[in-house]
Amino acid sequence: MLIAIAYGFARKVRSLLEVILHIGAHRTGTTTLQRSLQQNHHNLTKNGLTLWGPKVTRGGMFSGLLRGADAEPQETARLIARNKGVIRVELDRLATKGQKAVLVSEENMLGGIRGNLRSARLYPDVTARLARFADVFAPVCSRVALVIRPYEDFWASSLAHAIPQGHRMLDEDDLDRLVTQPRTWRGVINDVALAFPRAEIAVWEFDRLIGKTASQLRVLSGGNRALRLQQGAEWHNASKGRAALRAVLADRGGDQAAQIAPGDGRFMPFGAHHIEALRAQYAEDLAWLRDVSVGRLRFVQEVDKVGLGPQGFSKRGFG
Repeated sequence: MLIAIAYGFARKVRSLLEVILHIGAHRTGTTTLQRSLQQNHHNLTKNGLTLWGPKVTRGGMFSGLLRGADAEPQETARLIARNKGVIRVELDRLATKGQKAVLVSEENMLGGIRGNLRSARLYPDVTARLARFADVFAPVCSRVALVIRPYEDFWASSLAHAIPQGHRMLDEDDLDRLVTQPRTWRGVINDVALAFPRAEIAVWEFDRLIGKTASQLRVLSGGNRALRLQQGAEWHNASKGRAALRAVLADRGGDQAAQIAPGDGRFMPFGAHHIEALRAQYAEDLAWLRDVSVGRLRFVQEVDKVGLGPQGFSKRGFG
């Protein structure tokens, strides 16, 4: 009986409402996009799109879904069950009100920056974490969006964000482990596709759409031109430069601050030999994204060609 009710809910909501998941990754302009969406939420709602950004996802509705893998399992299960009930009721209410789509933007669906650095892995718990969200959203999710960026920039920006939060500076052995860690964007994308077998997977490069929130919304919405954003120039949550990071580490004492080069330029902990290896790995990811042939993956390279429906994307498959 309960299974029949669940499938009935999914059929009802899916026919009236689509769910779009923007899952990150971290350090790819997520905060800037989320702030822009929030500033325009009245216009978006008027045109049929409800935003669930951090104000919603971190306000209690996703409390169990976003818990870490090391959290107490029984309490996590209890919270997730409550989250599922609240989310399903809210989706049903929005569909009844005539909303056409819900956009969930929350990079912590993938995991966390500190977890990545602590494990020296790229989203090591993503399969288990996405399974929680798939249990709630897979029947009604039409699109999942993921942003990628070169590894040396991703790890440098992650560390620059984590150091002021209490993380230590990485030494040469730590950096070597990040270069040789086996997880790739290709692996993360495949994990997403497995978790959401009926959804389109839209992927774009951070450098291609940096700060272009209107273009990002166009991709997220599948080319819906009725949804418009004010193209703000303000950048949020940018990485700290070398001088600021040295000051943070100097305040803690010890010699970690000396590991960061003098000056106030961009923070880059990797040496030339590291960067060469990381760029080769990223080039392989891009080659795969461009070359795989048939399937649900849309590698977005030209936003101007994004139109309503899958035909607006470059169709790609998984392999």
